[in-house]
Amino acid sequence: GHDTAKINSAFADGAADGGDAGGLQTLVATVQQLTGLTVDHVVRISLLGFYQVAQALGPVQVCLDAPVDDSYSGLQLPAGVSTLDASQALAFVRQRHGLPHGDLDREVRQQYFLSAEAAAITSSGLLLSPSRLDGLVTAVGSAVQTDPGLDLLVLAQRLAHTSPSSIRFTTIPVTGTPTIRVHGHDVSIVAVDTLAMPAFVDSVVGDPPAYTAATPADPTTVQVQVLNGTGAAGRAGTAAQALDGLGFGTVTGDAAATTTLTAISYPPGSEAAARAVAAAVPGAGVAESTAVTQVTLTLGTDGLGPRSTPSAAPTAPVASVPAPDGGHSFDTSTCID
Repeated sequence: GHDTAKINSAFADGAADGGDAGGLQTLVATVQQLTGLTVDHVVRISLLGFYQVAQALGPVQVCLDAPVDDSYSGLQLPAGVSTLDASQALAFVRQRHGLPHGDLDREVRQQYFLSAEAAAITSSGLLLSPSRLDGLVTAVGSAVQTDPGLDLLVLAQRLAHTSPSSIRFTTIPVTGTPTIRVHGHDVSIVAVDTLAMPAFVDSVVGDPPAYTAATPADPTTVQVQVLNGTGAAGRAGTAAQALDGLGFGTVTGDAAATTTLTAISYPPGSEAAARAVAAAVPGAGVAESTAVTQVTLTLGTDGLGPRSTPSAAPTAPVASVPAPDGGHSFDTSTCID
């Protein structure tokens, strides 16, 4: 019920009428609509709250590839390993100026910091000491806002038995960082690649059991809609010809927008047909979708195509927008920008 804008405006829009609870509800609804996932729990933390949590957890070590002197965040650190206090930790996760990919690299900073904190508290034995754990949960609980169903003590106890290396992070696919008009004002955003989102989410949570169990169909029984999402003319026709040569039937068209990821979407019940197309297009993402009525191959700027087609060069400046992955972790030897 609100205009298109930055995702962080969802909280403000909901809070305008419903207070903090309304803000969280609107934000959760926005994330669920965007991803198709169900949000189980919510933790909200302010800048002051982050500082208080960092103080409660104690110093944490990070490693940088290059020295930092950022006047915007106030962060000043040398290259190599540094031990951060609470003030430095806050500046570390806030910096975006001077980083190659701006907001996207700030997100990597935040992922890295969370991983470093997890490693620090699990290695210290803090989570295995009931008295120390109770004190930590009390301190953290006063600095954050959660949904009623989230028990911080239970969450901390689970973390005690979790290896930091098994905590994985990823970033949703984006198409770039354009400037848009919102309520008459220019706003710089990170644009979500909504066409790639279903296949991306599927790569993170895993394929549905029905898809995994399906046997690929005979290509001669499969009709494929091939859509050009590369922004370069002729790609759909070229891919369709290659699929025709493999026995598929094809129709072509243009995607609604440019997309970064080549993906196969299929309606429920078409798992076998989708698996046949996936076998013909190595590396393409696959996702069930109620938005299509037949198996659809949407070509992205990653250059992927049917296996009989020479790999096309990427048609977008890939270096300017890091490609999403299925998840990565950080270890104590990792250094970042």
